[in-house]
Amino acid sequence: MATDGYILAIDYGDRRVGLALGHVIARLPRPLQTLENSPTLIEDIQTIARQEQVTGLVVGLPRNMDGSLGPQAQKCHSFGEKLHQQLGLPVSFVEETLSSVEASAYMNDAQAKKAGLDAVAAARILERYFEEPESRTDGLA
Repeated sequence: MATDGYILAIDYGDRRVGLALGHVIARLPRPLQTLENSPTLIEDIQTIARQEQVTGLVVGLPRNMDGSLGPQAQKCHSFGEKLHQQLGLPVSFVEETLSSVEASAYMNDAQAKKAGLDAVAAARILERYFEEPESRTDGLA
């Protein structure tokens, strides 16, 4: 993953996709926005990545409570591969189990409310990426 620039974290869901942004050096994730999962999703993310000068992507990878990967994790991994192919940016995956539950604790913040729960969950994913290297699965560079 890049050693400078911004990382865009993605909480991928069937209906909504949360985005968060953080600088590699400052390591302060902030919820950015929530997008509808639509046919233009990858193009929308590409536009945001260009505007925000993103140098890498982090996609949340949900695991079952027993640690195995289920159908949603496969969708997230597949989505990460598509992003890598279309945007040409390195993609890492971060274990994100219960990130939405944790995100709800931050929903008193005005910026978090504006960005939405999914964007706050994406910020939690990015926080894990920065603080818990053992939660990462790097590989699409």
